[in-house]
Formats: sequence, C-alpha cells, structure tokens
Amino acid sequence: MLEYIAKTGLFFNSATLYFCVFMVGYLFLDKVIYSRALCLLLFTVIYNVYLKQLFQMPLPAYMHEGFAFPSGHMHSAFVFWGYLATQYRSIMVKAMLGAMIIIGGYGLVYSGYHYPQDILGAWGFGALSIFIYRYLPQQPGFILAMAAALLMCFMDQIKPDMWWALGILITFSTLEHIRVSNHAWRNS
Repeated sequence: MLEYIAKTGLFFNSATLYFCVFMVGYLFLDKVIYSRALCLLLFTVIYNVYLKQLFQMPLPAYMHEGFAFPSGHMHSAFVFWGYLATQYRSIMVKAMLGAMIIIGGYGLVYSGYHYPQDILGAWGFGALSIFIYRYLPQQPGFILAMAAALLMCFMDQIKPDMWWALGILITFSTLEHIRVSNHAWRNS
C-alpha cells in the first residue's frame, strides 16, 4: 500500500501531468490562472537549480552526481499545485491539491530520491515564490523571464532544460501579451 501511494506521489510530480492539467485548464477553465501557473512553474525550473548550486547539498550517495536541496521535483509540484490551490475557493479543490503535494513529497522520500529536509526546503521556497508572485503585475511572464535570465548569469553550470524553460517562458509570455492586447483592442 505504501509503495502504491509513493508511486502515485511520483506521478503528481511529473511534467507530463503538469502539461496535461495546464492544457485542460488553459483551454477550458481559465486562461489567466493557468498561464500564470505555467509561468511560475517555468521560472521555478531555473530558480531551483540556482538554489541547488547555492546550497550544494549532495544527493544520497547511491544516486548520480548532483545536488538535492531543495528538491526540484517537489519545488515544481509545490508552486504548480500550490498556486492553483490559491486560485480556487473550493475547500475540496484546495484539499485535493494539498494532498497531491504531500503525497508527492512522500513519494520522493519513500523512493529514496530525497531526504525529508529536501522536501521541506522545497515547500518553503515554493511558498515564498507563491507569496511574492501574487504581488507581480497581471502579466508576470516577462518579469519572471528577466529574473530567470539574471539568475542564470550567476550560475556555475547551466543545464539544457533551463534554456528550454527560459525559451518557453519568453515565448509564452509574448504570446499571452499579444492575446491580451488583441482582446483589449477588440473590446475598445
């Protein structure tokens, strides 16, 4: 039973699930909420690597090289699911998203990918990110892209997925700006 819960938790931390939820939410629920969730998630991909290089706490000895704190999978899950939880009033939705975060953390620890402090650190930095994010302007993509590019200037090593995240963040932010501008233009 515990192994099943752990595997479910790992699924809650998967990029495939984020993409599917983003697409459904963006196309059928609320473009603004889901576009902001995507921008925060893409920024977190870069921000987390910066934090890992800053703290340089190693992964468990039997794993490949790299740093563990804060967990990148948990950090991403926390900002994506946590941001969505802040946008809905339903207690059931908030409870479901909160459970996904907790089970996701459990899955990472149970499977031996991270120590509990890596998960707690990810939750802390994720909560801080969501708190700051709520005070950014309506279309925060460009601000996050500039912040991500600035963070990359201070990194020892830049991974290919960081370039992907920055490129998608810039492209999506530009497309969202055009969409919102066209909508405002048509309604004036």
